[in-house]
Amino acid sequence: MISRPGISSPRIGKAMSRREFVASVVSAAALWPLAAPAQQRAKPLIGFLNSASARFYASMMAAFQDGLNEIGFDSGKVAVEYHWAEGNHHLLPWFAATLVNHKVAAIISADGSAALAAKNATTTIPIIFSSRADPIQLGLVTTLQQPSANITGVVSVSDGFVAKAPLGIRIAILQASTSRDIETAFAKAVELKVGALVIGADPYFDSQLEKLAVLATRSDIPTIHALREFVTSGGLMSYGADLADSHHLAGVYTGRILKGEKPADLPVQRSTKIALAINLKTAKTFGLSVPQTLLAAADKVVE
Repeated sequence: MISRPGISSPRIGKAMSRREFVASVVSAAALWPLAAPAQQRAKPLIGFLNSASARFYASMMAAFQDGLNEIGFDSGKVAVEYHWAEGNHHLLPWFAATLVNHKVAAIISADGSAALAAKNATTTIPIIFSSRADPIQLGLVTTLQQPSANITGVVSVSDGFVAKAPLGIRIAILQASTSRDIETAFAKAVELKVGALVIGADPYFDSQLEKLAVLATRSDIPTIHALREFVTSGGLMSYGADLADSHHLAGVYTGRILKGEKPADLPVQRSTKIALAINLKTAKTFGLSVPQTLLAAADKVVE
């Protein structure tokens, strides 16, 4: 298993990790449309803050827009200013401050780190988060039923789906904190002759899915990730919270807040939908035969 110190993730296979690894990469911010002074806006401007990369979030953003549409805010009735940190968490406070300076009507944060940056930047602008981590432990809200004055959102609940029965499996923990360390970790996994690898849910990993899929195939290590996009990028399997569902719910909440409801009156929602995806082409590369029962249970199968 590969891990980053202090972070945990689910386990699977003969050698796997509940920990995550992180490395710094070049940051990017996507802006649409350009921010205008508040008094000149014909439609509300909302800010979208994410620690990861835009290129793997198309399905989540479509789901978010669907949630807005339900409340009457189609793409022509709201403007969105996007900021993507590309795994560079130290940029989040600056991005959050930028959104505050642009006087956005609300800030949508697609992960816990982004939500904390937004919370530290404002106590008045509504913040709607979509988090895979416990928002109470993160310090975003004090309770789920009565969230903080300007913060509410959605938490994806996926813990408890890993079997607790003893399997007699030896677990190796590999740690990495730089891009070079990631390649070193895969090389070490090969040296240890691990049978499988889990990559935990982390915004940096979310922005490096193609690289992770290539390294897994090159190292001949069956690997699982939390996001479905890992499979469409060439990875073997994904299993974890359905982030499209949580982003849809976040879109609904955003629309309700734009219509006047207060975050403090909207309890934090729980998204319990789990998604399984399998890449059969990659499975053949590893010489694996996927049981029909598993294929039948999958939400997406890449031929």
